[in-house]
Amino acid sequence: MSQAFSGEAAWLLDQVESALGALRAAVAPDCLRLGDAQIQIERSLPRGGDVEHHWTISESGRAGLRVAAYLAERNDPRPAVRISLTYVISDPLSGKPSLLDAERLARLNSLRA
Repeated sequence: MSQAFSGEAAWLLDQVESALGALRAAVAPDCLRLGDAQIQIERSLPRGGDVEHHWTISESGRAGLRVAAYLAERNDPRPAVRISLTYVISDPLSGKPSLLDAERLARLNSLRA
């Protein structure tokens, strides 16, 4: 998903997306397509360092969701990187925009609690 980014931005996006396993499992890994990503770097994180991932679903609906995330060093909890990700729901076969069914939407909403 980070093909459009390079260097530090690609590494940071990979860090956040790897932490979103519960989200992908709730919705279905093949249905989430990254539509937009905004990365704000306050200070660089050391690669290979002890990095904490924090994320929350800031908006959700049947057609997509927005995730607000931040990364920080474990010994310095101040956010070093803030990332806003917008995902759209897509059909896994055609890639066309789709809507979540009631069951997947309920699982997604349970993550917001």
